[in-house]
Amino acid sequence: MTRRTRSRAACTAVILAAVATACADNDTRGATIVRDSAGVRIVENRWSDPSAIPVCTVDSAPSLDIGVVAGDPDYQLHRVFDALRLSDGRIAVVNQGSAEVRFYDAQGRYAGAVGREGDGPGEFRGAQAAWQDGDSLLVWDDELQRFSVFLLDGSFVRSFQITPVLMNAPQVLGPVGAGIQVAYHHVEFDPPGLTPQWLDHMRYDRAGAVIDTIGRHPYGTYGPIGRPEDAMAGRTLFEARTVMTASAEHVFVSQGDEPEFRVLDGDGGVAEIVRWPEGDRTVRREHVERYREERLAQSDDPTWRRLILVSVDEVPVSERFPAVLDLRVDDVSRVWVQSYPRPGAGPGRHWLVFGSDRRIACRADVRAGFTLARIQAGMLIGMERDEMDVEHVRGYRVSEP
Repeated sequence: MTRRTRSRAACTAVILAAVATACADNDTRGATIVRDSAGVRIVENRWSDPSAIPVCTVDSAPSLDIGVVAGDPDYQLHRVFDALRLSDGRIAVVNQGSAEVRFYDAQGRYAGAVGREGDGPGEFRGAQAAWQDGDSLLVWDDELQRFSVFLLDGSFVRSFQITPVLMNAPQVLGPVGAGIQVAYHHVEFDPPGLTPQWLDHMRYDRAGAVIDTIGRHPYGTYGPIGRPEDAMAGRTLFEARTVMTASAEHVFVSQGDEPEFRVLDGDGGVAEIVRWPEGDRTVRREHVERYREERLAQSDDPTWRRLILVSVDEVPVSERFPAVLDLRVDDVSRVWVQSYPRPGAGPGRHWLVFGSDRRIACRADVRAGFTLARIQAGMLIGMERDEMDVEHVRGYRVSEP
């Protein structure tokens, strides 16, 4: 091989490597650009027409429905904070009102419970969330700042409190790798004016001891607003706040202000950045006026209406709407991103679903009033009240496009 031939071959190899590193894939969902930057995989989803994105259809009727207004107390729910599907198909329901985690089979039939009111082993004061952790069930108690561990048959194993105890209860993201990860917001209050807030990303070991703080993210503003006779706490209108969620291996975080989320490893290192287009997000006067009208229409109570006017008319207004309101990750590593709802958009909630390859998979609309807890086995599992204001845990099937 001549020197010139070797040079051409080397150039060809460099070009092929560049194409492999940054490639565009076009289909009905638009173009996807995937590239590597200093070991971080960056996925840029691009589309000009959001309506061309395939739709994941959510059933209008639930295939799972737990909850009654009267009758057997095992089916009467009160202050449900979480629900999840276990690996054997049972549904675990964190029913704070009875200080229990209840179990129901796949058809919604009662199958037992663990816990009761108290501070002792296996007891709860403020059960808030639960996760299946291998062959165990890990339950977080918000009031005691304590975890309780049960086997899946309901046998109590142990409990441990996080140390040091935090000033206010954190959002527990769940077990990630060898530890437990937490998002913690402690109010910083420095009047006059609104004070910037922060969300600390913290890591604990499996005994509850803090290991370190591995990240800090903006969490909006907070402070006194209104005149002395109407003094209350408020925030900047339409401001972004960081949201986080986790799988067993990764933490997903979006600061909300831009259409992107980051995938972190168990040590807080950035493994992937995923982006998508959002169009014009400028906040205009008509948006503020529409928001004020929608809030005032919720009640005729004079005190309520006065506080709403203060919270809208006497606070700063963001120049742009946030891009992200919430994040979820399902049991097949797809990331669900809730778009920030704008005034006049209607009561439903709009989600973008990104596949495990981080390309846009579909968009989905979720009914108003449904609080999403988990996305498992092709089902949205969450909490909802019926027309009689009775609590239910319901599951809605999702059909792939």
